[in-house]
Amino acid sequence: MKSIVALAVIGCVIIGTAGLGIFGVRKIKMDPTQFIVGGRSLGVIFLWLLMAGEVYTNFTFLGAAGWAYSKGAPAFYIICYLTAAWILSFFYLPPIWRCAHRHGLLTNADYFAVKYQSQLLGALVALVGVVFLVPYITLQLTGIQILLQIAGYARIDSVLAAGLAFGLIVAFVLVSGLRGAAWASLVKDALVLGAVLLRQARV
Repeated sequence: MKSIVALAVIGCVIIGTAGLGIFGVRKIKMDPTQFIVGGRSLGVIFLWLLMAGEVYTNFTFLGAAGWAYSKGAPAFYIICYLTAAWILSFFYLPPIWRCAHRHGLLTNADYFAVKYQSQLLGALVALVGVVFLVPYITLQLTGIQILLQIAGYARIDSVLAAGLAFGLIVAFVLVSGLRGAAWASLVKDALVLGAVLLRQARV
């Protein structure tokens, strides 16, 4: 009974999140610009939510926490690299954005190809991006596996769960693009913040 309730809650969250994302793009005609960069019109708040939702989710609850629990002090590197990343981003991202906006660029590969006049470099950047995206997706799917195993009290096949989750993610992205992901981040960020506050209240 407990597993049914837990899985029902998870199902409602998934359906509600996906529904909000699809609802947010229902009147928007999808083209490459809308699909990849949200029509360049997401605004500061949406971009902030999207970045926060992508950076501080499974890694926060599983990767960083697990690393700190198993390794101890070496986990402080997280504070260093995140701080350094945002400082560098403050100086480098505005000119990159201006160049991308001026030339109508959509991806990192487009930027490098135009900036350095090299299609080969652009292709290499795209390839590296895909390769380094694999561990990130693996982390997300591992988090989903753990969540469903706990919620289902070890009665759910982890491989099947990961496969279904991957299929749902691909379908959602194909339908809603970046703007839909930003809308979904509203729910995700609220749930993450709620979990942190609830945990602190219990402590």
